[in-house]
Amino acid sequence: MTYISEHTMIKPLVKAPKQREVGPLLSERLVRRFFGLVFGFAAIGLWLLPSANEIAEVLLLKTGFTAILCFCCFVALMPRSTD
Repeated sequence: MTYISEHTMIKPLVKAPKQREVGPLLSERLVRRFFGLVFGFAAIGLWLLPSANEIAEVLLLKTGFTAILCFCCFVALMPRSTD
């Protein structure tokens, strides 16, 4: 073999660049925090909006929606366990 081919087989001339690990664009944690905040602000905004009539049925409905939205907010914002 020639001199050039013997040395090119031994070691590469240029090192290959390290490949960077590409993660997801949006993490699950970020999405859960976003939806948790959306649920929380929706529960607060439900009481800040003026309503035409404040009868008992409307107040009961607003209270029920607030309870559901708060529960969803707490579930979304709680840290997940990695078992």
